[in-house]
Amino acid sequence: MELLRNDPDEDRRRTYSGTLQIFTHCNDAIKAAAVTATVIPPLVAMLCGSSDEAREAGAELLGLLAADNDANRTAIAKTGAIPLLLELLLGGSEKSGELAAWALMHLAGGNHSLLADIVEAGALQALVERLRSGAEAGRDVQTIVRVLRSFAWLDITIAADVVAASTLLVEHAAARRRGGAQGAGRGGA
Repeated sequence: MELLRNDPDEDRRRTYSGTLQIFTHCNDAIKAAAVTATVIPPLVAMLCGSSDEAREAGAELLGLLAADNDANRTAIAKTGAIPLLLELLLGGSEKSGELAAWALMHLAGGNHSLLADIVEAGALQALVERLRSGAEAGRDVQTIVRVLRSFAWLDITIAADVVAASTLLVEHAAARRRGGAQGAGRGGA
């Protein structure tokens, strides 16, 4: 674990992270040992890495550690991962943004307190922006929709925001289709 945290070589850190990913599929005792051994801080630091691959690996591994483990969720949130995941969601590559959204979904898990922290940090706005920009670019937005739906499932007050965001997206898509159809009609005249 010390190697992962202190190794200046990003490729080796990714290799160590891949090894850690194997361990995350083990039982909760192994996951708890990983947290106890302070794996989470270097993974959070990877969210600020210089390459997309490092940021993607950090987000993916944090999501794996958060899945179905409330102790890991709490430890990840305490290290400051939420704002970094939101930055990655808005400013990262398509893949890193999706992995950040996925990690946020697992971080919220069934923990209403963490969901409140994630929402308060601006997650709904960031997810809606990612959804809008993804739809405009014609990208697959299923991951973002799934994350929004999971947040709404956990907290009914969020459901109204998710419905409002979905409505805006549908209206935007309809307007684009109408604009495309009108443009096609003018081009043929």
